[in-house]
Amino acid sequence: MHAVRVITWNIGMADRLRRFVKTHEQAWRYLVGLSPDLAFLQETFPPDWVEGEGRVVHDPFGKWGSLIFSPTLAIEPFALPENSSLRALPKYLAFGEAPLPDGTQAIAASIHAPPRRAEGDILGGRDPVKLRRSVEGPKFNDAIFAGLAPLVEDRRFILVGDWNTARHQGTVRASRAGERFFARVHEARWYDCVWDTRQDEIRTWFGREASAGRLHLLRPIAGLVSGRGFSGRGAATDRHLSDHAPLIVDFDLGPTWLGGRSPRDTR
Repeated sequence: MHAVRVITWNIGMADRLRRFVKTHEQAWRYLVGLSPDLAFLQETFPPDWVEGEGRVVHDPFGKWGSLIFSPTLAIEPFALPENSSLRALPKYLAFGEAPLPDGTQAIAASIHAPPRRAEGDILGGRDPVKLRRSVEGPKFNDAIFAGLAPLVEDRRFILVGDWNTARHQGTVRASRAGERFFARVHEARWYDCVWDTRQDEIRTWFGREASAGRLHLLRPIAGLVSGRGFSGRGAATDRHLSDHAPLIVDFDLGPTWLGGRSPRDTR
């Protein structure tokens, strides 16, 4: 077995108080020090030196956005279909293709679901009543899920990021809505890496509300045999690099990954 490290982290550049702007470069150096093979980042604007550390895939954005970063894998951009409702959120979503053990490619996406009600183009003409999980109406994570489902059907994928929901949140109603979201995930036969391994969530957000982790890794990729997840909570609680902590998952891989080498062996 070999190992591949997947990290997802909302680095907080959209914070209204701009608390994490000055520490953003430090956050990137902290990330690189964690030795990711695939990093799915949100609310970031990468420093110029990052491109010398590996491949970066994202749509153009100004102050901040989502991206995929890999120091070890030959990731490439992935173009959404012209009719995809996901085109309505260019800076919140980043899409790439990542190499798999058998030589094929998987769709990889860095997801940032804004924590508000979904309306307009992101619904893609879908019935909002059918998408909603509570009386509040459909949220952006509902619309993103609906847009991703046909995109990844019959394909391998890894969809990682800040989905802005959890099974355990600040109120009973919010927790029930989170449970309904992940019931849809399992109905679609997607695999929630942390929950399906631990039967628990890892806290990754350290804002005002008391809630469990909001970063999730959802995938059905052959070759990712098992995963061990943990939070780099010190990045938020001690270093104050963001109000989120990185979620780090180390996967065991079959021996065919990258022709029999671990991605780490390519450094």
